[in-house]
Amino acid sequence: MCDELKVVLVDDNENFVKLQADVLKVAGFNTSYFVHARDFINKIVEDESYRKSIGVLLLDLQMPFSGLDVINEIRKKYNYDDIQIVVYSAELNDISKKECIDLGANDYFDKTIEIPDLVNKIRARLRNSNNKADSKKSTGIKKLEEIDIEVNEEERTIFVNQKNVHLKEIEYDIFLLLLNNYGEYITARRINNEIFGFGNRGNSDNFRCYISRIRKKLIDVDSKYKTIIKSTRNYGWMLSINQ
Repeated sequence: MCDELKVVLVDDNENFVKLQADVLKVAGFNTSYFVHARDFINKIVEDESYRKSIGVLLLDLQMPFSGLDVINEIRKKYNYDDIQIVVYSAELNDISKKECIDLGANDYFDKTIEIPDLVNKIRARLRNSNNKADSKKSTGIKKLEEIDIEVNEEERTIFVNQKNVHLKEIEYDIFLLLLNNYGEYITARRINNEIFGFGNRGNSDNFRCYISRIRKKLIDVDSKYKTIIKSTRNYGWMLSINQ
């Protein structure tokens, strides 16, 4: 197997999900699948070792117990942030994509995606999942006294002026990337490559949306952070207190 972590598919179309699981197994992935979304939720709640073995969840959006319902239970009800959730559907639009990301999905694709592209997307997600597992083993605490920011990488928490800034998973990853490169511009391409994985084509509008939400949460803590994230059309974004 090319990766130790599992790729789990959840789709109520049994013929389709069996075929996809077999194709991905041939590609070298450790796969399993569920036809009933509720069975999957019950499994990860009751079996912690199984949940921790999941690297990527490929989730159909259109099911009786919908993909959105599954994301909501994973992220909100049970607060599991260690599973990379990739949503797919035959009818994805900008509204449904945004709703999925807002609920906590990490990525999405159309059901018509070519197999090589799907394999690349899964590998990128698995790398991201492995990186998160490694970072959680770390006990590092980063402090940037110049702007009164403290990051606990083990707990994946950020404190500004000693107040907890509640960032969602991707928001946290983007902010940490900016913090680790304080005073340097980070391009959309670099965000895409380091967070979403090489070979993916990230949407700059999505990145702007994440940055906007991060800015708002910082301003909610203290208005002086209104301009701490600089942006330019040509160079991307930079974390700095300098004008």
